[in-house]
Amino acid sequence: MDQILQENERILWRGNPKQGILVRDLDILAIPMSIMLFGFSVILDFAILHFKASYAFLSLAFLLNVMFLYLGVFRFILNARRRRNQEYAITNKRIIVSQKTNKNVAFKTLPFRNIEGLDLTLEKDGFGFITFGNINPVLPWLFGGYVLNGDKLYGLDLVLDAQHVFDLINAQSSIEIEEPLVPLVKLKPSQYN
Repeated sequence: MDQILQENERILWRGNPKQGILVRDLDILAIPMSIMLFGFSVILDFAILHFKASYAFLSLAFLLNVMFLYLGVFRFILNARRRRNQEYAITNKRIIVSQKTNKNVAFKTLPFRNIEGLDLTLEKDGFGFITFGNINPVLPWLFGGYVLNGDKLYGLDLVLDAQHVFDLINAQSSIEIEEPLVPLVKLKPSQYN
């Protein structure tokens, strides 16, 4: 994380999301329901194969199998794996999230001046979700993160002592940043076209 820090930028807080496989309150309903629906889709597979239905129905049943298996089992494993390779940092200028993949490290950053809204959701154990802007709070629970977000940073998942981190972000976002994080480039009039 230190290699992407810019001049006059210092880390104020650094942390990782909660580790391991997590089962939340809503999972008490979601896990049995997805197992029942997976059983239904398996029975549907056998019925489609027995009655020699079209491949469209067979592919639909297969997609249902995959979806319900993901909701009941794989969601927890993939979410734990993603969080194991993730690190958060708050500097005096921005929020940084690093995600390690096989051989690379990807960084997402969010300057404080770009935070449109700040929201905190606390769990019973002190961990919490800090979201930036308007985002559906079910997305991190269901998909293990903020999906289809490209390079945008929508939040920090399962942060330890989330209230302290939230207060730190809130305090830093109210400070005016003098120099830009990206150097400004002046274009010549001929480059406008």
